[in-house]
This record gives sequence, C-alpha cells and structure tokens, in this order.
Amino acid sequence: MDSIGADTIKKGYIDYLIKRYYDYRQADASYGSFRPFNHAEIHTTIQRRFKAKTFFIHVSRFEELCDYIKSRVDQTIQGKRNRSRGVLNYDSFEKYEAEQLRHGR
Repeated sequence: MDSIGADTIKKGYIDYLIKRYYDYRQADASYGSFRPFNHAEIHTTIQRRFKAKTFFIHVSRFEELCDYIKSRVDQTIQGKRNRSRGVLNYDSFEKYEAEQLRHGR
C-alpha cells in the first residue's frame, strides 16, 4: 500500500476534509461572498502542488495533504468564524479513525 487511495481510512478522511471544504465554501455565500466556486478546483490545486492526483499521492505525504486541506477549510469565512469562537472545523484523524474502526466491528 503506497497511495492514500489504497488505505480506506486515510482516503475516507481526505474525502471528509474535502467535503468540509465544499460545505464551508458554500456557506461563504450566506456571508455575502460571491466568489465563483468550482468543486474540481481543490483537486486541481492539490495535483499542481503535490504532482499527483489527490488519491494517488504517496501515503508518506498524508499528513502534509491533510494540513493543506485543513488550511483551506480554515481560510473560508465559516472556518475563520468557527476558529474565532473556539469551534472545531473538522475532527482529528485519530478521532475519525477510531469512529471508523468502532463502526467496522
């Protein structure tokens, strides 16, 4: 197993973070931000930055990819509002993994 996509839990966590980003970007419109939004943009940006498609990135770069997507979530208007109020924008990988393993039994 050498790509993130080959590890179902890591792939699921990346999917979860990207979904958070989509949801938060859509919420930005309710705060008056009407920047155009294309769902494929984050995958294109990831591919440009990491030189591989999202789920084909080597597993050794998992934390780096997570940090990048989390920073994108945190930079949204909703993400900034949540952080200023002490509200978490996403679960940690450890929490996500524990939930997946608990439900997998």
